[in-house]
Amino acid sequence: GGGGPASNRWQMHCQDRWLARARPRIVVWPWENHAWERAFCRSARRAGVTTLGHQHTVIGRHQINYAVTGNPDGLTSVPDRVAANGPAYRDELERWGVPAERLRIGGAFRIARAGANLHDPSGPVFVPLSATPELAALQVEAARIVAASDRRVLVKEHPMYPFAFSETATLARTDIPLLRHSGLSAVIYASGTSGLEGLLAGVPSVRLLGEERISIDVLPGTVAGLSSALAATLDEVLPVLAAAAPPAPLAWDEVFAEPDMNFWRGTLGDGISPEANRT
Repeated sequence: GGGGPASNRWQMHCQDRWLARARPRIVVWPWENHAWERAFCRSARRAGVTTLGHQHTVIGRHQINYAVTGNPDGLTSVPDRVAANGPAYRDELERWGVPAERLRIGGAFRIARAGANLHDPSGPVFVPLSATPELAALQVEAARIVAASDRRVLVKEHPMYPFAFSETATLARTDIPLLRHSGLSAVIYASGTSGLEGLLAGVPSVRLLGEERISIDVLPGTVAGLSSALAATLDEVLPVLAAAAPPAPLAWDEVFAEPDMNFWRGTLGDGISPEANRT
């Protein structure tokens, strides 16, 4: 193990002491329904503190941490209100058991709207590394296979989890996010938001499947067409990339929503400004 239970226990201890000392009116945080968050909801409710969880990341069919049925006490461990980052994920959360009356679309602060179709058949393959080291290693191996076939490959480390690898003539490191590139031929992802960002930008996106770690399906099943998105094992990467066609057009507004500042102001108070929330 990685010490998860111990770190969760310490988190619970600290957050209980903070609640008793700070006595906030409301607490908002990026909610993912992990163990420490469930404990926080229970403690806050006992203390009379309102809780609002902001669903800030992607949710797919593998992310059972969002399932209310996984909570021993059901909705007691869920925030009083949950702000989804768009219509697709509001529906996804309802499918995982969050009641509709607790849900509201608060908008997406993290996921930028794709300004243009970024697909360029002659562009490099973009490989955004997973936060899971085993999957990141698999992605680097896939990147080397693709680069050896004389296709250019750009590998971007996860911003919180550096991963060492060597560059070659056709494999280079980049720190430029996906949507800031001028043209990409494909995306190879294993978790995170990049696969969905690639599809929204019109770029073929392939989920790399590992043998020992689950490559999380980050695509909302409530949006038609996403269930047929591409996936490949290491041995299948080259033929899948060779046959990959641009995805069917996917509207950003089907998945996400612009931040609803009236909602946030009404919930948190008038001291909040749009500029403060976009930084």
